[in-house]
Amino acid sequence: MKTNRLLLFFIVAITVLYCFNFKNLYSQGKYSEELIIKKLRNFYTSYITESSKSYVDITQQQIIINNYCSIHLIRHLDSLNKERLLDYDPFLNSQIIMLECLKTLTIKKDSVMDNLYYVSYNLPNQNNDLITIKLIIVKENGAYKIENIFSPRGKKI
Repeated sequence: MKTNRLLLFFIVAITVLYCFNFKNLYSQGKYSEELIIKKLRNFYTSYITESSKSYVDITQQQIIINNYCSIHLIRHLDSLNKERLLDYDPFLNSQIIMLECLKTLTIKKDSVMDNLYYVSYNLPNQNNDLITIKLIIVKENGAYKIENIFSPRGKKI
């Protein structure tokens, strides 16, 4: 009898702790979404601003990438660039880079996957083409970083 009460107490205690912890995780997730969107906006603003210059400072561009991307992605992109397998900018899903793209930049979190984000913008061309980039975000050393970029064909690059 005493064992049953102890077991019941233990189960109730774990349930209560789980509920409180779940509530905290949910509120952190909401905060994290806002933080991730802000970081992605900062990244794209810096990246597009630097990349759209007539003289692109490759060192500055690499500093921007290093600040916002995971080590895994940086190494992978370096490998692709060395092998000359990329004929477009994977962060913009385009060969065209114009400062005007920032005017239409939108960032949204996927409704199902917590770490999937969509970055969209319109190309300032005749067709006003909508470009959408899918990104996987991870937490690396306490900071949110871009871990993967999906290619135009829907595969991770």
